[in-house]
Amino acid sequence: MTDKKIEPRKQFSTILADYLLQLRKNRKLSLADVASQTEMSSQAISLYERGKRFPSVKAMAKLAWFYNVDEQAALKIRENAIIDTTRILGDDTPAAIKNEYVALTFKDPQITIDGEPLTADELARATEYIKALRVKQNNTSKK
Repeated sequence: MTDKKIEPRKQFSTILADYLLQLRKNRKLSLADVASQTEMSSQAISLYERGKRFPSVKAMAKLAWFYNVDEQAALKIRENAIIDTTRILGDDTPAAIKNEYVALTFKDPQITIDGEPLTADELARATEYIKALRVKQNNTSKK
């Protein structure tokens, strides 16, 4: 029998979980109360509040509306939790969170060519060009 060192499971950032739990507790609501008013399951809300899952943007907007808090501020907290989680988990970050992290980092691109930042249109065209190159590359490698 080999002695394998068991590494403690890394956890998601608790920034968003703490925020959502505090919103509910401050209003003295049960999970069932929030679930019935938001048409979400108590289980999903519990997972969000325990930092086991991130709500989608749509779910986060619905929760912001329900708790009567600024939607953009709530979404920013969600973004910060995704960034923080990616930093905590590193290579162990689940793919869905990595994808959102990448999207967030390109939200306000600071990519420059010849000292000039790319415009949103230039970035979109460059992205389409790269996608076309990848398709061509995949087709070539299958032959």
